[in-house]
Amino acid sequence: MSKSGQPIKHFSSSEYIRLFINDSHTNSGFNHSGVQVYDYEELSKKLKTPTPVFRPDYNFLIFLKQGEVCKQIGTEVKKIKAPAVIVINAGLVISLKEVSADAQGNVVVFENELLNNILSKNALIKLFDIDPVIPLDEKSSATIAALGALLLEEQQEPKTDTTVFIPLLQALLQKLLILSGKNEVLSPVQLIALKFKTLVYQHYLREKNVSFYANELAISENYLNRCSQMVLNKSVKKFIIEVSILQSQILLQDMGKSIAEISHELNFEDPSYFSRIFKKINSITPVEYRKRIINDLS
Repeated sequence: MSKSGQPIKHFSSSEYIRLFINDSHTNSGFNHSGVQVYDYEELSKKLKTPTPVFRPDYNFLIFLKQGEVCKQIGTEVKKIKAPAVIVINAGLVISLKEVSADAQGNVVVFENELLNNILSKNALIKLFDIDPVIPLDEKSSATIAALGALLLEEQQEPKTDTTVFIPLLQALLQKLLILSGKNEVLSPVQLIALKFKTLVYQHYLREKNVSFYANELAISENYLNRCSQMVLNKSVKKFIIEVSILQSQILLQDMGKSIAEISHELNFEDPSYFSRIFKKINSITPVEYRKRIINDLS
């Protein structure tokens, strides 16, 4: 919820900066190449945490050279220590819970159109959909730091040269694919789990039965469950419910909607069942969650 009380579901990069960064002078517009680069040490000093859960309309990666962050990425909350890279694709529900005072590195933000032009579809799936956190060793951290510094330096030029800037970004992304091992061919189990994950985000509002997703993928429910457990580390049913509850966290930011209305919108059996499931996953009730939102934004 914004301070005006309006619901927040999707944030552009400029809206995110306006709402959560204490600096009206921070550059919030993409350069003409469709990319933004920030120094994370400077950026983290201006962040107001924790941020509510939200869906960005941009892709980004965080190179954490030093320090640590606690970040909600999809249905999971991860504590990430340097050196590491976090890759987030547009539309994924995220929230920044905490960032250490000594955090250093770079943040690279880029638009979908640019991303689609410099990486193949299979490379995009591998980079964004298996594991958003790529741990680094000392050598690879130095390589990513050098590429990030070059990108930041090039962006600070009076006129960004795309013939230099775009190849640097492409080199950075390709290096991350290699470092993570995601340049390898996906196994059948991984492909099924990732297709299932995509289907859930498309159909979770109306389809909460395991049979629907198994039929869509033309496999048995048991096999789908095995794939989900192996790749996503949870059962099919649990993943579907967690995605629904994740969406409810966004809807609860709209104080104009009752909890009963949100429960109905998410196609739960009744508000009391929704509240029980919400508390089971988040350890607090929807009412308590709303109070926490108000306290965080006050």
